[in-house]
Amino acid sequence: MDTNDTHSPNTESESRPSALKTLRRFFFVAWRASRFGAIAQALLTLTHGCIPIGILWASRELVNLIAAFLDNEADLNLETAAPWVAALVLLAMFRNIAGTCDGYLQWKMKNLIGLHQQGALLEATTHIDFAVFD
Repeated sequence: MDTNDTHSPNTESESRPSALKTLRRFFFVAWRASRFGAIAQALLTLTHGCIPIGILWASRELVNLIAAFLDNEADLNLETAAPWVAALVLLAMFRNIAGTCDGYLQWKMKNLIGLHQQGALLEATTHIDFAVFD
């Protein structure tokens, strides 16, 4: 039996909200603030998350091409390597552009959500009956 009297936080899974439940709450708050912004943010986040897969695939193909050249199995020339190098450059550029757009959209959504929450708070305060406090 543990005789330690310190109170540690409960780490059982039942006491913590699930990640999906939290994500759903955040999405619906964003949805109420701006439907277009919520959809654009979700799509941009998914797209930005898939770019590393394309970078890994293009890198793997370029490494395979170089390995085949070193084993004298393939001829390495500009025509065979250029598409993979171009794909890597384009994906890196797209990753930076998507990251910049994602940062801007997060900033914009943060402001819109703040305004939406202020409006909801003001709306809720108009229904308080102050006669009880008199």
